Amino acid sequence: MAEVERSKRFDVTAQQMWGRIGDFQGVAAWHPGIARCTPQEDGEVRELALPDGAKVVERRVAQTDSSYTYRILDPGPLPVSDYEATIAVRDGEGGGSVVDWRATFTPAGASEADAIEVIEGVFDGGLDAL
Repeated sequence: MAEVERSKRFDVTAQQMWGRIGDFQGVAAWHPGIARCTPQEDGEVRELALPDGAKVVERRVAQTDSSYTYRILDPGPLPVSDYEATIAVRDGEGGGSVVDWRATFTPAGASEADAIEVIEGVFDGGLDAL
């Protein structure tokens, strides 16, 4: 099992940051790697269209007031299986907020190092766009 963790500090409150990223169906509004997000199954599943037209399907499995956890049902071009991730917002020390994003998965069709690099790129791209 491989794991990727990323955290980034922001100069807005945790509540403000959660307002930006807390909508499970709103990921296309802030992540540059997502061209479109189409809700399915009463909003518990999302189909993500990537800029090249490929698709990834994810299911929300848990949500709190400041985090949600999701699993990939269909990884599309991502070299992973058994993928589960949580994105969370917390108060930063001395003000602001911190976004923590963590995933565990099994590499599929790629080496562990290559699969980790892909997921790190997904996380970094999203966090850098915030």
